[in-house]
Amino acid sequence: MATQGFGAPGTRPEEDTCVIPFSYDIDRDMRKWETTAAIAWAINAPRRLDALDVDRAIRAEFRISHADIVVTPHHPKQFLVKFANKAHCDEVLARGRMTARGLTVRIRPYRPLEHAFAAAMAFKVHLCLEKVPAFAWTPRIVERVIGRRCSFDRLDRRSAFMEQTDTLDLWAWMTNPSLIPKVMWVTFMGARLMNAPMKSSSPTTGRRGSSGVPPTVSSSPLTPMKTTPPPPSTTTPAPASHPSSSPASPPSPA
Repeated sequence: MATQGFGAPGTRPEEDTCVIPFSYDIDRDMRKWETTAAIAWAINAPRRLDALDVDRAIRAEFRISHADIVVTPHHPKQFLVKFANKAHCDEVLARGRMTARGLTVRIRPYRPLEHAFAAAMAFKVHLCLEKVPAFAWTPRIVERVIGRRCSFDRLDRRSAFMEQTDTLDLWAWMTNPSLIPKVMWVTFMGARLMNAPMKSSSPTTGRRGSSGVPPTVSSSPLTPMKTTPPPPSTTTPAPASHPSSSPASPPSPA
């Protein structure tokens, strides 16, 4: 592994954080995983078990079809067991253990947030963003523009209905307003931007994809981020609706 140059371990940050606001879809998917998934591991196993061994043992013992269960290697426990429906999951969890290739395998419920740390976003801040293109004034894009340390709450009415377009005004939650950057560079990626008029004479061009089409052309408008004092009712810290955050390992370079 290279020790110098782009992507070398010594040049990369040790860790980073990101904020993911809970949506209806995320909450629905998390609840589904809580009721249809389990964690399995072998007790004092003298030899290594494969996911296929656990899959076959569960299907044979509980008479579950191949299409109704998926067993995969997992961390930190050995296996993640995903069932097609809650009834099969409940039946296996009620037993609590089974035998695979002569080894005892324990099974317990899957808990999506068991490795999460509690976090409180106590400050609601009012941000005014300049030079954000009008076509990008959507909640989905704004969540990315305001960075990894803010959790988007809502757009101001005049920005949501574009009653004024000098600044994009919004409210967000965060742990420390001092971490708000003064400038955020925004990059738009897409092949159709190749011939788009830009202020820069040398736009950044990404690596060609497998299709041979250059997929990455960036336009980087300068976006100063200003904060305005909140109204009196919001000057004191208030609890946010995002109670937890999970540490994530940085991705390996391609």
